[in-house]
Amino acid sequence: MNSIRWRLLRAFLLITLIPLIGLALITYTIFDSALRAGVTARLLSVANATVSEIENYARERKRDVSTLAASPGLVALMGRMTGAFAQAAGEGAVYARLTSDAREIAAAYLNDGGYADLYMLDAEGRLLFNVQRPEELGVSYSEGELATTQLAVVFDRARTLLETEISDFGGYPDPDELAAFIAAPVFEDGIIIGVVALQIDNSALFRVVTNPLGLDRTGETVVGSREGGMLRLAAPLRLSPELNLVNQTVDPARFPLLAAAVDGQRIDGQGPDYRGVDVVYAARYLPSLRWGLVVKTDVSEAFAPIVNVRNLIIAILLATLAGVALLALLIARSITQPIVSLTDAVRAFFRGEMTVRAPAPPTKDEVAELTGGFNDLADRLSGMIATLEERVSERTQALEAQAVSLQEARAAAESANQSKSRFLANMSHELRTPMNAILGFSQLMSRDARLDASTRDYLGIVMQSGDHLLSLINDVLEMSRIEAGQATLNQAPLDLHALLRGVEDLFRLRAEAKGLTLLVEWTEDVPQFISTDESKLRQVLINLIGNALKFTHEGGIAVRVALRGEKLAFEVEDTGDGISEADLKKLFQPFMQTETGIRSQQGTGLGLVITRQFIELMGGQISVRSLAGQGTLFSFDIAYERAQSVQVAKAKPRVIGIESPTDQPLRILVADDKWENRRLMIEWMKLAGFEVREVSNGREAVEMWEAWEPHLIWMDMRMPVMDGYEATRTIKSHTKGQATVIIALTASAFEHERTIVLSAGCDDFVRKPARESLIFEKISEHLGIRFKYDAPADDTRTPPPAQPLTAASLQQLTPAQREALLAAADEVDTAAANAVIDEIRATHPSLADALADLTAHYRFDQLQSLLESPTP
Repeated sequence: MNSIRWRLLRAFLLITLIPLIGLALITYTIFDSALRAGVTARLLSVANATVSEIENYARERKRDVSTLAASPGLVALMGRMTGAFAQAAGEGAVYARLTSDAREIAAAYLNDGGYADLYMLDAEGRLLFNVQRPEELGVSYSEGELATTQLAVVFDRARTLLETEISDFGGYPDPDELAAFIAAPVFEDGIIIGVVALQIDNSALFRVVTNPLGLDRTGETVVGSREGGMLRLAAPLRLSPELNLVNQTVDPARFPLLAAAVDGQRIDGQGPDYRGVDVVYAARYLPSLRWGLVVKTDVSEAFAPIVNVRNLIIAILLATLAGVALLALLIARSITQPIVSLTDAVRAFFRGEMTVRAPAPPTKDEVAELTGGFNDLADRLSGMIATLEERVSERTQALEAQAVSLQEARAAAESANQSKSRFLANMSHELRTPMNAILGFSQLMSRDARLDASTRDYLGIVMQSGDHLLSLINDVLEMSRIEAGQATLNQAPLDLHALLRGVEDLFRLRAEAKGLTLLVEWTEDVPQFISTDESKLRQVLINLIGNALKFTHEGGIAVRVALRGEKLAFEVEDTGDGISEADLKKLFQPFMQTETGIRSQQGTGLGLVITRQFIELMGGQISVRSLAGQGTLFSFDIAYERAQSVQVAKAKPRVIGIESPTDQPLRILVADDKWENRRLMIEWMKLAGFEVREVSNGREAVEMWEAWEPHLIWMDMRMPVMDGYEATRTIKSHTKGQATVIIALTASAFEHERTIVLSAGCDDFVRKPARESLIFEKISEHLGIRFKYDAPADDTRTPPPAQPLTAASLQQLTPAQREALLAAADEVDTAAANAVIDEIRATHPSLADALADLTAHYRFDQLQSLLESPTP
């Protein structure tokens, strides 16, 4: 349906139908408006004419009564009848003659005047005369049962207001018979002597109300008056005579239009009538009779011509649509046939039918030119395709040869990658194994209370150096994880403020030793407790601040933290050497160092690479701005989640025994091929009171387990003869082996090793070098025992210097002391430096403590830099 033929057909139809439909809508709208206006005007005319006729009728009747009441004959007759009635109570020859005279007066009105009866009442309301109901003579209309009739009401108004009054329509004398009266006061010598009333002939009034002239078949006039909270209908309903509601009270809710008219509203429009049928209506109020009048006709009849016109317009539109569609189809076919033929030829050509050509159209137009162009192009393409197939065949052979070469290169690359992984695994094992001994035995030695402060400081330096070497190893291994896409985010709640203060404390002494200021600050809206990878965030800050301290020689370093949107923003700014534009381009490349970094001969060139990878893993980005000699600003942000609080773990004191000894000593087997590792584990186990045995390979471990049945085995996974994996599987394959706890001790740094170890049957996993506290935590966790701890040891580390060590503070030294210290620094001679410091302590103890801290940590490079700095 998207072909040119159908698009042309749609265009023809739209061009034709849019104006035609617009014209039809305008015509229909004009006709609809005119017809509605005409119907409304006709109803208004009928309503106004009916109102006018009824009002004239009422005025004429009131005039008749007023004339009658003022006539001398009636006045004299009523005076005599009042006196005669008082004497004879309506009896006797005199009253009979007066009654005969009254009948003559009444005959003129009843025969030709359109009245039903004449009533004469004295001033007290007693009936003196009437034609139709003589039996009521003498009855009072001021009291009793007749006091509520419409005749009594109009008598009272005429007597009280002294004017001619007309009553509402009401039941009289029978409640089902509708009657209305016009009454006027009769005066004699200015004194009211009675009231004369004429009863209106209903038939004459109903002929006016129910006159259908000017109304359609469904036209109707509804009249009524208000009676309390109800409506009383004054005339029969033309469309619903079966309802027989004349002289009946009805609910205004059923006759809302009549209720509005009775309330004096002049309205017209369209809405439902008492039948629920939608009608066009006009409502008016009749003040003379206090009636409401509604003239209405059904919408279905009133607006029938509109429906006919609409149907006629739709029929014309459909006929026009059919004609236009047929004509448009013929025109579109004549235009598109050549294009369709050309399209078929093109499709066949691209399906591979190279010999197909488009037939030439009968006319010489643009389509003919296009067809000729296609045929020429098809001829050329056929020749080119033949040539191209030859070239493709040649190129295919070359690509196949290249694919073989690439496959070989890929195999070589995979082999090299596997070699690298094996190398890193071996390197990790070989480096971590001696590190385990260095750090472990350092922890054992620190237990010795006989060590003096100096020896403890030396031991602390050994442990710090070991930790630093371990961090370098971890840098290389972490880079390997990043390259392999195995770095993961370990998100957990942390106290950000405490982390920042801890990093500040870590670097403050080093900054003060170089005479630098270190400022760590954060804005008030930075949350204290967040959830992210604490280890990676701390490593990023340590890397950036460490680099800043390394390359800053005066001024200071500022660390700022702020909340920006939904991320935490960090800045590390220094006043150091800066970075050249050339070095900025290679700043985040592995194993690449800046010129300043190369001169410092420190680092591996991996710190910033790992930093960027960690930041991106935490959902952020890092950027740097720097100029050579003008300092550097590193900026980065990270994603975070707010946390409620953080439980801060407190360091436990050292284990000295088992709190609740068992009946039998707990047996622990240490399996490791390295003697120094076994020795370390044995010393730790003995300190806690365990019974310990050792083996050097997996086979010995299995044999010792069968003979000795240890409660727990520390299993090294790399051992000769039989490795730890096979030994674990052998032990766990036995029923009693399920009760033996086996904890793997491995020097591997790769996380996937944990899965392999646990799948072999080990109950837990500890990576070398292990901390003493972690070893005992695992024992407690798996054997369900509790340990006794010694009192927290005093912190015997060298306290921080009481004053910052700067070039200015060294001006307190004598020239001889400066030269001796500088010579000791050049030779890295600790003994010579300490001898000079002991001499300085006699006069400047605080300065001596600061110098001793540098030499204790072998920071002779800082000491030399301070001594050679120019004095301020």
